[in-house]
Amino acid sequence: MSWLSGQLKALVAAMQFLTRFKMPDQEPPSPKVLHDSVRFYPVAGLALGCALGLVALLAHVVYASSFVSAILVVAVDAWLTGGLHLDGLMDSADGLLSYRSRERSLEIMRDSRVGAMAVIALGCTLLLRVAALSAMPPLRLAAVAFFSPLFARALLLCTMRFTNLARDDGLGRSLAPAVDLPTALGSLIVALALGWWLFGWNGLVAATVAVLGVSRVSSMAMQRLGGMTGDTYGASVEVSQVLLALALAVRG
Repeated sequence: MSWLSGQLKALVAAMQFLTRFKMPDQEPPSPKVLHDSVRFYPVAGLALGCALGLVALLAHVVYASSFVSAILVVAVDAWLTGGLHLDGLMDSADGLLSYRSRERSLEIMRDSRVGAMAVIALGCTLLLRVAALSAMPPLRLAAVAFFSPLFARALLLCTMRFTNLARDDGLGRSLAPAVDLPTALGSLIVALALGWWLFGWNGLVAATVAVLGVSRVSSMAMQRLGGMTGDTYGASVEVSQVLLALALAVRG
């Protein structure tokens, strides 16, 4: 019973960290609970996907416009995640695209002020995702809205498992080592199977595009910063979601 209680606490901690869904109140999570919560990140992605898929379907019923549906999906996604990953994207853009020294880039990423690169990255990401989703038929839009959060967080576990960390402190340092190989690969395989079921070969091609994009972000972080940070992990989620949408919106 204590093991089950611990897993439930870890699930609640994952949901509270990654989403704004109302969860039972519990005491601040212990280091062990935070450690165990990482394996539930794809579950949080599944919950987000269910909510976003439902938003897409309801928007299709209410509005005769895929453009409006796409905007609502992206807006609700940002609200339900508290802008967590978008914030990581902005900080990563300021740091990685500043072409300063490693130390200065890491300082920039910790600075709460927003630079030009952050604004450009945020604007392009939101516009591309809305444009890609609005180019899809309604049911496909709903399927992509459902699939993307789950796949992005399953891929996040693999990214955390197979990359080094740039800092000796921070949230990434406490969470990344918690990802074991079976959990990372198992989550990704389940997500790929779901993509195959929903989209066939197109789902696997889109997933490959997302993996390559996230690999590029990770490689850039390794070269510029010496490893990943919590911000670059968050950026990888946004990159994977926008690339999935773009790949699945391709004509034919």
